Amino acid sequence: MNPQALRLSLFVLLATSSLHAQHVTLEVDGGIELPFGRLADSVRTGPAGGVGIGYEVSPRFGVAGRGEISRLSTRDRVAPGGPEGPAPDLTHWQFVAEGRLRPLSTTDSGDLVLSGGAGVAVFRFAGEFLDERFRSTRTYPTLRGGATLEVGVVPRVALTAATRVKLVLSAEEDPPIPPFDETWFLNLSVGGRISL
Repeated sequence: MNPQALRLSLFVLLATSSLHAQHVTLEVDGGIELPFGRLADSVRTGPAGGVGIGYEVSPRFGVAGRGEISRLSTRDRVAPGGPEGPAPDLTHWQFVAEGRLRPLSTTDSGDLVLSGGAGVAVFRFAGEFLDERFRSTRTYPTLRGGATLEVGVVPRVALTAATRVKLVLSAEEDPPIPPFDETWFLNLSVGGRISL
């Protein structure tokens, strides 16, 4: 066999065995997102979904990156501040990096995973103001924490049920439409996780 091909084969074998030993994970989930704080005066609970990729450094600790989106519709056509106020719908993206901890002994049937991290939240408001359409997009820092229950169904595949609290740090001198201060969201979701 060609020495270069042999070296390449050994590298691929070692890389693959290392990935399997450390478990790269892929997860997909969906559910609902509930707004709290002043923003909850303008928008209501809506659907949410997310995808993530993780890397388990050890049986008890891992890191992950996640992308999530939610769609929160206008609560009332009359916004706070008067009948001519805007009536926006909110599309909310979050892109975060997080650490994950398994505080209990891992079992084949189920496991609890605690997570915490930070990233950016992107808000896009779209609605009508004085009978004219408008769109406003802003980016804010965000902090988050949560817990996930994983239940194994077959080797390397688990069903998940998660709750996450997301704090958006949105204080600014030029407030968006509608105006809101630091707000937070509660995300409830179910989904699945695959260990590659």
